Order: sequence, then structure tokens, then C-alpha cells
Amino acid sequence: MKNQALISRIKEMEGHYQALREYMKSGQWQKDYEADEAGLVPAHLQRGVLSQDGLYNLLADVEALEPRGIIRRAEPRDLEAINRLLQQVLTVHHKGRPDLFKEIGKKYTDEELLCIFADDRTPVFVYEDDGEVLGYAFCAEKEQGSGRLMPLRTLYIDDLCVDEKARGRHVGKALFAHVKAYAKEGGFYNITLHVWECNPGARAFYEAQGMSPQHTTMEIVL
Repeated sequence: MKNQALISRIKEMEGHYQALREYMKSGQWQKDYEADEAGLVPAHLQRGVLSQDGLYNLLADVEALEPRGIIRRAEPRDLEAINRLLQQVLTVHHKGRPDLFKEIGKKYTDEELLCIFADDRTPVFVYEDDGEVLGYAFCAEKEQGSGRLMPLRTLYIDDLCVDEKARGRHVGKALFAHVKAYAKEGGFYNITLHVWECNPGARAFYEAQGMSPQHTTMEIVL
């Protein structure tokens, strides 16, 4: 919420921010500084004390607030990165429920992943920044309509992961927004997913995206 408020404030000042960024990156500030030191700038012009390091830190902080990458369909070249992220997810689940999840293992073989990537009914989206995959969203189309259920199409998010080193950069939010737009454009009725109770951070994230519980799976360990 705090980052979002900052982004909104920055957008209100977009023109000033862009002008400042171009000014600092162009090197013109150095020329102006040297001209002022040499007495070439009229004395009646107003001056302010600016911190060079502070300004560069500001520019870097602002750029870090908003996702800069692209979201695209997964390709065979993404296998290594996706396998690495799948292991991160497994680690989270193993720590939360070691009675159910192994510490090391593979959810899919590489051959299965390639088939999933190629199937339009199971689209996998990846978030790529500067050539590096920082997150993914595994999706699957589901249909119902037999018996007492209304006929409708659901887009199921089988898995959504953000690289540990990219947390806080709104990669997950960007992926979810992309999936939501994809579902709307595809005429799906809703988006569903499963979230483990041992992962409260994930549940809080999905609730922040507007999701709410549809049904609950309960257990008793014997």
C-alpha cells in the first residue's frame, strides 16, 4: 500500500520527474554547475542546494517501484529458470508442511513442461526483466456444466511464483493483472486457485488482488 501511494504521487508529478531524470542523465547538470561556479549564470536566477547522490538514489528508487519487465508466454528456453522457481515454491511448501511436501523434487519433467508450454489450454506466462525470468503464472482452462452446475469457463491459476530476489518489485501483481486481462479477453467467467494455509503471505496477496474464498478443503491428520 505504501509503495502504491508513492507511485500515485509520482504519477501526479510525472512531467517534473521525467524532466529531472533526463536532466540528470544527460550530464547537463554538470555543465550548469561548472558555468555557475565560473560566474557565467546571472546572479538574479534562483538557486537551490541539490544532492547529486540523493537525486540518483531517488531516480533508482522510483524505477524500482514499478515493474519494468515484459510478460510473455513461456518458451523452451525458459526451462532452467522455471525449474529453479518451481523449486523455490516447493521449498516454501516443504517448510510449511514437511509431512506432505518433499524437500527436493520436480512437479513436472522437462518433457511435461514443454507440452504445457505448447498447449493453448494451459498457458504459462513469464515475467522477464533484462533477459531474466523473475516469475511465472501457470494457468489452465476448466469447464463445467454437467448435472446441477451452471455452464461456465474458469481460468485456474495452478501456480504463481516470484523469484525470491525480486520480491517487493510488484512482479506478482503484474503477473496477476496480466492473467486477469487474459481471462477477461478470453470470456472466462472467473479465475480460481488453491492456496495453502501454511502460506499466509500468498493468501494475503491474492486477497489484495480482489480474490475471496470459494470453498475450503479441510483435513484431519490421523
